[in-house]
Amino acid sequence: MVLATYPVKLPFPDLSFDAVLSSGVLEHVEDPPGSLAEIHRVLKPNGHFFVFMLPNKYSYIEFISDRLGRGDHPDKYSKREIRRRLEKAGFEIREIGYRGFLPYNLKGFPSIAGKIYHKFDAIAEKIDRVLSALPVINTLSTNIEIVSRKMQ
Repeated sequence: MVLATYPVKLPFPDLSFDAVLSSGVLEHVEDPPGSLAEIHRVLKPNGHFFVFMLPNKYSYIEFISDRLGRGDHPDKYSKREIRRRLEKAGFEIREIGYRGFLPYNLKGFPSIAGKIYHKFDAIAEKIDRVLSALPVINTLSTNIEIVSRKMQ
């Protein structure tokens, strides 16, 4: 199987897609530069690359999770670092920002706590949008979100 021999290789021809979405993936790949090069390869000219749920290196939630031994993200990024990596791979950053100031799950807590917490999802989402947009405070958000475009 090609994927076993070349773990970064995607099973698609060059210039196959108008857009690629990475949601909670890039922080888990063995070879981020190789994976970005492969995404660049399969995107059509001016194609969009969307990155969601990329762990923020400065997230207070990631910090606490790691200290409690519950962290799931081997790699975390700063906005500067992911911008540099994407630009080096041939992408132009169109938008970059933070998302997820409030925790979206209560991993490790009793299930009843999660059930109660999620009864307030609509309110929490509104508060989260505000906190994720506030300068300085937003740098502690959980995720970085990016809209980029393949440069010609």
